[in-house]
Amino acid sequence: MTNSSKTTADMLTRIRRYRDAKENSGLEKAHHFLFDRRLGPRNLEYYPVMAIGTNPGIGKRDYRGNGPQTEETSEFDLHREIGNDPNELSYSKKLFEVAGTQSIVQTEFFFWSSRGTGKSFSEDFGFDYSSIENLRHLEFCRDLNIELIKHHNPSHIIAVGLTHIVLLCALYGVSKHNRTIRSKCGKNHRIAELFSGEDGRKWVWVRHITGGKPALTVAEARQIKSELSL
Repeated sequence: MTNSSKTTADMLTRIRRYRDAKENSGLEKAHHFLFDRRLGPRNLEYYPVMAIGTNPGIGKRDYRGNGPQTEETSEFDLHREIGNDPNELSYSKKLFEVAGTQSIVQTEFFFWSSRGTGKSFSEDFGFDYSSIENLRHLEFCRDLNIELIKHHNPSHIIAVGLTHIVLLCALYGVSKHNRTIRSKCGKNHRIAELFSGEDGRKWVWVRHITGGKPALTVAEARQIKSELSL
């Protein structure tokens, strides 16, 4: 683990350069990217919990800020720039319930924003999320995320979204499945999968927090926290 603030600054520079490279045409059209975004206290050097999403969504409020090519990062957060407290977003509040803390650093499996991960993702970028064409982008993001994990050294990782769990577990070497958690709210649907990484770190894969059908409820988020004793 390092304690240099230049480490994450260098990572962000590499993401911007990758986005702007000719061979990655299309990424520069994304409204924003998300990486090393700090929730809760902003003055921590390291954050004990990391949350990784499938890729950033775009809400109506996002368009009130700068864009395209704006950011949700440790250096610039579009939500703060337009007067929104990221800690008050419904997505953040459910993350806090699962993690049991507000001290969370956020990143994404695919850094760049789109209107979704299905048809709208393909329309925005010209390829499917799980396609061969996207694999090199996912691998680039993986390599930066692994560096970010080493920097913050979180006790566990909350991975948001179950749709691409097989693909993403394989990319990140997360192979030891420990248990499935199902909702106790009368629906009995799957709300979380608990894995261990090669380094023994806990990976908690949860149903999508706001965009799932159905989305994870506050009660289910609290259930996950209770059952895992995070």
